[in-house]
Amino acid sequence: MSHRFDTAQKDFDSRFLEFLGRRREAEGDVSRQVAGILERVRLEGDAALREYTKKFDHFELPHNEAFAIPEEAIITAFEMCEPETIDALRLAAERIEAFHRRQLPEDLFFTDDIGVGLGYRWKPLQSVGLYVPGGTASYPSSVLMNAIPARIAGVPRIAIATPTPQGAIQPLVLAAAHIAGITEIYRLGGAHAIAALAFGCDGIERVDKIIGPGNAFVAEAKRQVFGICGIDAIAGPSEIVVLAEGDNNAGRAEPGGRATVGLLSKAEPAGQAEQVKQAEQTEQAKSAEQAGWAEQTEQAGQVKQVKPAEQTEQAKPAEQAGWAEWIAADLLSQAEHDTSARAILITDNAALGDEVAKAVEAQLASLPRKDIAGESWKNFGAIILVKSMGEGAEIVDRLAPEHLEIFSENAGQIAETIHNAGAIFLGAHTPETIGDYLGGSNHVLPTNATARFASGLSTLDFLKRTSLLQCPPEALAKLAPAAVTLAQAEGLDAHARAVKLRMKKP
Repeated sequence: MSHRFDTAQKDFDSRFLEFLGRRREAEGDVSRQVAGILERVRLEGDAALREYTKKFDHFELPHNEAFAIPEEAIITAFEMCEPETIDALRLAAERIEAFHRRQLPEDLFFTDDIGVGLGYRWKPLQSVGLYVPGGTASYPSSVLMNAIPARIAGVPRIAIATPTPQGAIQPLVLAAAHIAGITEIYRLGGAHAIAALAFGCDGIERVDKIIGPGNAFVAEAKRQVFGICGIDAIAGPSEIVVLAEGDNNAGRAEPGGRATVGLLSKAEPAGQAEQVKQAEQTEQAKSAEQAGWAEQTEQAGQVKQVKPAEQTEQAKPAEQAGWAEWIAADLLSQAEHDTSARAILITDNAALGDEVAKAVEAQLASLPRKDIAGESWKNFGAIILVKSMGEGAEIVDRLAPEHLEIFSENAGQIAETIHNAGAIFLGAHTPETIGDYLGGSNHVLPTNATARFASGLSTLDFLKRTSLLQCPPEALAKLAPAAVTLAQAEGLDAHARAVKLRMKKP
């Protein structure tokens, strides 16, 4: 059973804050252990890597073999995979590339009104290390989501590190790497793999940036090598929030017996709620306009006029009747990742919340990863009853979730009122799973409420922007007096001299 909340209850804020404060990271202080691993790899190189691989992966690499996986083995793994899976990976790669290619920025250079040249240019990183988790699960999609944007950005060297427990190599990971055009792959996992990529060692050159998800040890290792190289982010447990609009006519009783009907109540505060109200009014106007449209359908030689608005109303109850099952499946799709994953439903309809709770329990029974998903749902799952979708949007911003699904006919308008979310999935027919694999947008997203200030992975993460400045003699002469004045005001005489010397006539 998950946690249940109702914003109408007086203790909502205190209970909700306690829930948000629950520790979801791995217990125990891994910082000291990781620091020791990093230092040993930095000092001892290959010898330390072999020892840690034997200890953690239970695999002893022969001394005459390197950690690099031969290219022939990559091709062999690719050929071993089911054709249907390869086709799906190729489709995913095509869509990811098409979307991320649109993110490529343009350089800029212009001359201002006094003759100063200003601008910036974009250049790719020269090397990137991609960590790909291994073990009990295989995540070829992570290879595509991380490697393809880097390749589009123009990164000339992309290296993968992935663990091979008992020496077993995941064929799908190698197949995805092959599709992404990567041939430099090392059978290394854990914090020692991050150390090898950051410091470099025998046969492995250091990289400029390390990306990719991992366990607590991998995340802590990335945290500690930041500054020696760049990193994408410190990934936490997965998260999903579903914001679902219930039947507008059902409502729910507020304190004092007043029912909240529709998207908004009259008592709703200004802000996001007001924006949602405006969105609803826009949608109503749109529906009124569409009510006059007609669709011509030939039936038995006759032309029948059918109003789209009527069709929508007829289809709506039937579709919404299945929402509980859909929402439950979507919540469990993240809960099955990790016992610390967070899955939350926010709805303005108590009956829908009850139906989703029952559907989750029913679906858990047949889920192969039910132990993991069940523990996640019990400890970190929640159903939150709100007075309106506007209030729901405000709670979403407090959560700043990795994934947000919006079940509403006004999903697009509601999304505009939300500031903090890693990715937003619009409408009941857009499950988060599509974003994980085939949508085209990136599934590497900010977790642990970092969507308040961070964005998902993009092509821009593999590019550096360098500013450009050019002063012809005439332009420098116009700026020199003010530059000298400011340098002297800050007590930096050498700064002032650097300008004065250029102003002296030969």
